[in-house]
Amino acid sequence: MLIDVNKIEKFCKDNIDNRDQRVLFYNIISLLLNPFRMDEIREGGYSRITGDYKYISSNCIAKYSLSLPFYYTSVNALSLLKEKGFNEDEIIRRREWYGKSKGFVYDHARPVNITRDLLLDIDTSIDFDDYMNEVFKILNDDYVVVITREEDSILPTSTLIDGSVKKRYESANIVISDTVMKVIGAIPR
Repeated sequence: MLIDVNKIEKFCKDNIDNRDQRVLFYNIISLLLNPFRMDEIREGGYSRITGDYKYISSNCIAKYSLSLPFYYTSVNALSLLKEKGFNEDEIIRRREWYGKSKGFVYDHARPVNITRDLLLDIDTSIDFDDYMNEVFKILNDDYVVVITREEDSILPTSTLIDGSVKKRYESANIVISDTVMKVIGAIPR
């Protein structure tokens, strides 16, 4: 399948309001349809995807979710955030609560490796517009949850339980609150 730059640009303008996500969507499509990547998969499957391709594609996919204007919070993380002065009515900078010294992790509800594999499984012989819609659907079916470092240490990191995001959190006794954290600024990774 050949990349149609004009179709990607139109798709992004018609479907993606978030400027960062537009750039990332374009990059993700380009990475997925890279002919060298396609040859590697044909020769030996996903196990041959290593190095820079794996690093770059995983980071683009992760940043697509991280660029959302809001993150969900676990009940425990929300309690700790409030103790530290978090005000759920304010918009905060992404880096304000992120980092080893802060005690929080921005977790992808569906681990990035699973999202990457779902994207790689899309049939590249379908119509380009249909292909972009499939990529868009998979990317937009992920979200970020702010959890504590303690919760992160017991959460299954690169798998889902019975294919379910909900069961992944339940397996670690993590409850997701209804509160969202409104975020802006540079995207940490």
